[in-house]
Amino acid sequence: MTYSVSRFLRNTALLALATTSIAWAAPSSEDIIKNHFKTYLGQTPDEVRKTDYGNLYEVRIGTDIVYSDPNGLYLIAGNVIDLQSKKNLTEERTEAVSRIDFNTLPTQYAIKIIKGDGSAKMAVFSDPNCGHCKFLEKNLQKVNDVTIYMFTMSMLSDNSKTISENAWCSDNPVKSWQNWMLGGVKPVKTKVTCSYPEKEIKKLADDLGIRGTPTIFFSDGTRVPGAIEAQDINFKLKTLR
Repeated sequence: MTYSVSRFLRNTALLALATTSIAWAAPSSEDIIKNHFKTYLGQTPDEVRKTDYGNLYEVRIGTDIVYSDPNGLYLIAGNVIDLQSKKNLTEERTEAVSRIDFNTLPTQYAIKIIKGDGSAKMAVFSDPNCGHCKFLEKNLQKVNDVTIYMFTMSMLSDNSKTISENAWCSDNPVKSWQNWMLGGVKPVKTKVTCSYPEKEIKKLADDLGIRGTPTIFFSDGTRVPGAIEAQDINFKLKTLR
């Protein structure tokens, strides 16, 4: 009797194992979209999430926002506007994902420019051979009571590195930088034992997803790509004081 019970239990266990199907979870829309973007565009999104509108999925690549259908078959580029509230939902999300923690910026790698009482703060990533950067530099002359952390980049050419390094290693980096950007006076490297932090600035720019110059960050973490007018800068800084 004992043998029969044991055999019965063993056979029952084997039967259960043989007939149990392995649970298989269907891939989520998020995974499908990521795979399709990688397959067809050669780029894996940093984030995919379901929106509350239009059965759309938000696809974030760096700080860029696009959209997709649940099956990842269509890429939809452009702004989504809420017609009832008149809000630009894409713009709001882009600003949110572009925001940084300003206090974590390694300002030791920047040329520190203090204007007036220096109460407001902003950071600028600028290439010395960038025309828009020079335009912004002129506008910054009309801004007061601000501390500007100028991260000089060598994004456009090897000559950009030379100019940035010479300004950084001059007796007066602020004056050297501004003389070049505003008047075309080439900075002169006067400090023999001086190391321009090119690699550190480049890594920082990569980590922040900076793809072009100028790029501005204000102390509340908001990002502005490109040059803007002095009046817009002053208006923003007033809200931060």
